[in-house]
Amino acid sequence: MTMRTNTGVRGGFSLVEMLVVLAVIALLIGIIIPAIAGGRTAARNADTRTNMVQLGSACAQFEIDQRRRPGFFSFNQMGAGANAATFGFTNMDNMMLDLLGGTTKKARDLNQGIITVGPGNADNSVNVDTAALGAPSASSGSAAKSYFTLDKRFVAQTGAGKRKVTTSNDNALLPVLTDAFGQPILAWVQSDSSATTDFVAENTDNANVIPAFTWASNAGFLSNDVTSLGKRGETMQFVVSTQGSILNQTVPIANRVFSLQALLGNPAAPDPAAPAGNPRPLRPRGPIVLHSAGNNGIYMGATERAGKPGVVRYTPNQDIVTSGGFDDVITTAGQ
Repeated sequence: MTMRTNTGVRGGFSLVEMLVVLAVIALLIGIIIPAIAGGRTAARNADTRTNMVQLGSACAQFEIDQRRRPGFFSFNQMGAGANAATFGFTNMDNMMLDLLGGTTKKARDLNQGIITVGPGNADNSVNVDTAALGAPSASSGSAAKSYFTLDKRFVAQTGAGKRKVTTSNDNALLPVLTDAFGQPILAWVQSDSSATTDFVAENTDNANVIPAFTWASNAGFLSNDVTSLGKRGETMQFVVSTQGSILNQTVPIANRVFSLQALLGNPAAPDPAAPAGNPRPLRPRGPIVLHSAGNNGIYMGATERAGKPGVVRYTPNQDIVTSGGFDDVITTAGQ
């Protein structure tokens, strides 16, 4: 019996068919990659917000126990022009001295992890035992217990351009709470004074001005000296084009004040005494406003204003935090 075999050769893909397949693959990649990136960003935003809410809870518990807001140094010390110009000690640094403990009477000894930090020299500084930060019980220090736990989210900003530094203290050696993007989280802390004359001021140097908030208290990360911020290495130098921050030293004082009014002010509480055409808030979002730079790593960057650099203005009943083109993560804390 004779068996027949098929000796025909099956044809391969034509060039057109291969090009169609490649086009379909490219299209799918173009759809999938942005979706994955968007999902990753959303997850990091959620993680950042969760951490900030936990920090807010720690602040609230501290207030219940100590009957004051967390912060080792006073509002005036933190808001002084000298702190902004030279020391760069931030509100978050200040809060963590209370929430993590660790302050000590031991002499400064870098080999033993004993550092000197604060918004100035002498009376405006304190020694900290970095090994005792976040310990369950602080034998000495500003807190009888730790209200927050030191973990991988705390990263000292010791590299060049990471923060304003000075040879007068060791502020750069103090671990800083970072968000899920690796950037430091800022804290804006309201003055305890009920006699405030200005919602925001650059600093507390003017005896005739009693502000609710000061730019100087966060100059450590909003300074022109900061050119490689956090894990992302972003610059905080203002660039009149498509990048940079509107809160640093190269921008006129009025612009910084206007921008902070928009960030910190309650959109639903405009000041009825404000001049026509120049609205300002009467009340803040909260006594403590926690502020992450978000996905782009720049605090209130110019790129977040649809590529238009310049000042962000307070607008009654219109919240910049929920408007389009602004990716910073904001939560409130305190009582």
